[in-house]
Amino acid sequence: MKIKYSSITKFLICILVLMHLCFFLIPLSGTTMFSTSYITKPRMFLFLAIVSLAVILSIMYTHPDANEFIKYEIIFLGISVVRAIVGALQSGTAWDDVVGLIWPYLYLIIAIPLINLFSAHRWEPQKVAKFLVITTSVDTLVKAFMSFYESKTGVLLWPNLVYGEMGYRNGLYRINPSALSILVIPLSFWLISKSKRRKEKLFYIIAILIDILYAYIIWQARSALLYKTIIIVMIFFLQQTNDKKKVVIAFILMIGAVVLINTPVFNSFIDSFSANNKMYRGSSLARMNAYAYYGAMYLKSPFWGVGCLATSERYAPGVKGGMLEDTGFFYGLVQLGIPIVLFYIIIFTRGIYISIKLRRKNIADSLLCLSMTLLFIMFGVNMDPFYAFALALPFYVSFVEYVRWNNVNETRSD
Repeated sequence: MKIKYSSITKFLICILVLMHLCFFLIPLSGTTMFSTSYITKPRMFLFLAIVSLAVILSIMYTHPDANEFIKYEIIFLGISVVRAIVGALQSGTAWDDVVGLIWPYLYLIIAIPLINLFSAHRWEPQKVAKFLVITTSVDTLVKAFMSFYESKTGVLLWPNLVYGEMGYRNGLYRINPSALSILVIPLSFWLISKSKRRKEKLFYIIAILIDILYAYIIWQARSALLYKTIIIVMIFFLQQTNDKKKVVIAFILMIGAVVLINTPVFNSFIDSFSANNKMYRGSSLARMNAYAYYGAMYLKSPFWGVGCLATSERYAPGVKGGMLEDTGFFYGLVQLGIPIVLFYIIIFTRGIYISIKLRRKNIADSLLCLSMTLLFIMFGVNMDPFYAFALALPFYVSFVEYVRWNNVNETRSD
């Protein structure tokens, strides 16, 4: 039996995704490579080999009209990454440690085999979306079970599923969701619009509820719950209108709400209603301290940034503390400077532009682009996309470019 290169490429991408979720992490928790949630060097080089092989095998399916812009995005990101590599090597950092510092930015390369397979009709985007929604939802349920079990017994079943120490809040052990969780709501609504069977629609609705309830009960991240709720309301609202002005107004209002809820004044106002809310105040003060400390550091090299910092260097000193990774887009600006900011502007402007272009032609595809883009922007206020959602970014850019390419081709065929 002849095995197609496309089948191997799909298998590699699926394995890569599953290696980040409970499906691999639980059965392999006893191994050295997968014993921790943090990506060790052996695991990192395994991932790099998988990504590289997937790119090579997908080259024959390259469609210039579909992946041209993604190549530009990767090249632009590469400018920031190369500068970080040079700076790290000049400071005496070992080469394998350098790869570890820039590894999250290499995830974007996965977008190349994805868009190649999409445009060559070797992998249906809806099947990929379904795969992501199902696997992420199962991973979320497993983490919810872990949280309840730990809160009752004090035993953490699979520590390698817990990325980042969040501690307890309201009696429950908090566990960060998968990086792919940011895609669940946009992809689920998109699949609902494409599905013809009620059972499938019901499943995607359940996936949305799982995602929302996890953010509310287990994650207990006030901003995350608000962002996800905003997107759901926005999708329902914009499904009823094709008015571009309303789209722009909705976008401005959402961004304004995001900025407002992250101000110290707003947090103090919320805290005043209940003593229980004061537990959130500490994180806001720590974040402000991190802005001040790393802002002063950034000003020493405002264009190129200070270079990729090790984990131990990303904690601000002082009583208030504060972590650089909690400062959102500022995390990338401090380390990689203006080029990484321009990269974000390019990809998110691209997502909004394509959404507006498709508004009258294909409302489902338009809302997919817009909802994904806005979620990354909103979450980016609190968590840098490459720090918190690196694995999700290649799927985001590949879906955006695919719906653009597919709708252009449909117009030509008409």
